[in-house]
Parts: sequence; C-alpha cells; structure tokens
Amino acid sequence: MCVGSVEKEKELLDKINVYFAINKEELFKKLDYIVKEYKKIIVAFSFFTTQIWDIHSIIKNLKEKYKKPIYIAGGPHPTGGPINTLKMVLT
Repeated sequence: MCVGSVEKEKELLDKINVYFAINKEELFKKLDYIVKEYKKIIVAFSFFTTQIWDIHSIIKNLKEKYKKPIYIAGGPHPTGGPINTLKMVLT
C-alpha cells in the first residue's frame, strides 16, 4: 500500500498516522517522539540506486538506535534489485 492510498481511505486515516521527514536529522527527531507514542512503527524508504549508500547508512544508524520499527523499501532500486536491497537491510 502506498501512502497515497491512506489519504484516500477515511477508515485508514482514523487508524494510521503518517509522518514525513525530508532529511536524516528530521527523521531521527521525529522517531524519538514516535517510538515513545506508538507500539507499531513502520519506516518506509523510496530510493534510486544513486542513493543506495546514503540509505544504507541511515538504516544502519536507525537499527542501532531503534529496535521497534519495521523497515520497508520501495522505489526504483528496491523494485529492480529486491534481493540486494534485503541484504543491505539485514546486514
């Protein structure tokens, strides 16, 4: 499900809170709050191959700091290379 579908479904809007971050600092700041407020957390990334090393670094830092979130990846790179993307997240 994409974030756009959450916006269109009233039922989902009542059950799912969506937060956006435009950079790494904002992501960590928002997650500091979110992990205290919610039991279930999903952090989603959409990225191109040219962003792979930046995303890998961010995910590594997130996994070190936060144990609660589930991480999902979408966009051109994860779609074209799902196995390599999974390896990146699991290491």
